[in-house]
Amino acid sequence: MAKKQQKPPKNLINVNLATPIEIKSKNFLKDNKFLISAIISLVAILVSIVAILISLNVHSPFNLNVYSIGTYVFPANLSDNSNQVIIFILPMEFINTGAKPGIVTDMYLIVKHENIQVKYLPQYEIDAKRLDEEFLEINQINKPFQPFSLGGEDRITKFILFTGELPGQIITLDVGNFSIEIFIKDSKENAFIKKITLPIRINDYALQEIKNNSRLVFIRSPEGYTSLPKNN
Repeated sequence: MAKKQQKPPKNLINVNLATPIEIKSKNFLKDNKFLISAIISLVAILVSIVAILISLNVHSPFNLNVYSIGTYVFPANLSDNSNQVIIFILPMEFINTGAKPGIVTDMYLIVKHENIQVKYLPQYEIDAKRLDEEFLEINQINKPFQPFSLGGEDRITKFILFTGELPGQIITLDVGNFSIEIFIKDSKENAFIKKITLPIRINDYALQEIKNNSRLVFIRSPEGYTSLPKNN
């Protein structure tokens, strides 16, 4: 008599065993989802940082930097012709590293030579293209110094003529070491701040060139000079 075929119990759960390939595929998808989420989060953080930096830069205040590598030197006779004093024409570059505009309101020099210290005041803004003109014509070819503005992230180069403050001590034209301290006042600080100190030296050769009054002499800092021929 044939045996009856037994049916599986009704409460038996069918379990499909995953193959090694299927297991690897599922793990890969899980790892990939985590990696994608991490990348998206990182990109979002970077975008936020860039936005903050841009916002800070757009609203950064006026910030003035001043640069100079030397000065033109010119002699001037005192009214009694007893001595020759020094006049300085300083080429300076003014750079605003901030995003907001500002104004350079005033400036002066403190010039030191041996035991003498003299304050020099700005008189004229010199047209650099006309530095070879006769000095006596400066009053007619250049405009008096006045405050000037810089836009955001702007730069301006100016040639400023300075003369010693009178009455007061004088620095005569002579061989030796000089120190030129540049003080600037702007709309942000509203006070004079020392921006640069230029040490220069006038040697015998430069002195003769200056005294001959035939060449405008540029004294480089810390040492050296270049002569600019004048037109006849």
